[in-house]
Amino acid sequence: MRMGFSQSAYTMIESMVVPALSQLVSAVRLRSSMTAMTSALRLARYEAIRRNTRVVLCKSPNGKTCSSTGGWEQGWVVFFDDNNNLHADEMETLLYVEPLLSAHIRITGNAPVSDYVSYSSQGRAKLVSGAFQAGTLTVCETSSGPTQAYQVIIKMIGNPRVEK
Repeated sequence: MRMGFSQSAYTMIESMVVPALSQLVSAVRLRSSMTAMTSALRLARYEAIRRNTRVVLCKSPNGKTCSSTGGWEQGWVVFFDDNNNLHADEMETLLYVEPLLSAHIRITGNAPVSDYVSYSSQGRAKLVSGAFQAGTLTVCETSSGPTQAYQVIIKMIGNPRVEK
């Protein structure tokens, strides 16, 4: 008669594969968040030019209204801002809604892009005041130590570029 017993230790192969898999998942999560942000920026710019009107991308925890608190990881909306008030009013069309991102991701913008990015009908990034808007959104993992990050850089011309 054979007696069974359970073992809870990791094998040598598991101890090598698990950390590598974890790093892969982190890298994919980070890249996908950066891609979502740059895609939304490109959509906003494209639609502003195509429809010859102002389009805004702003932080939004509820997928309906802009927020001046929290980070971009809470989600965002892209909408036509016909009256230039930074609010997605009932008569203004929502083009895209990005829901809450992974709890492991943080997206912060420096002062000019901390709350919103606005594109004029010429596709240029402009503040609601009409001044040019340029800034950097940093996409990284929440971590107590050093981590990989992407910077989404928006210049006055409006087209975002990415640096790792």
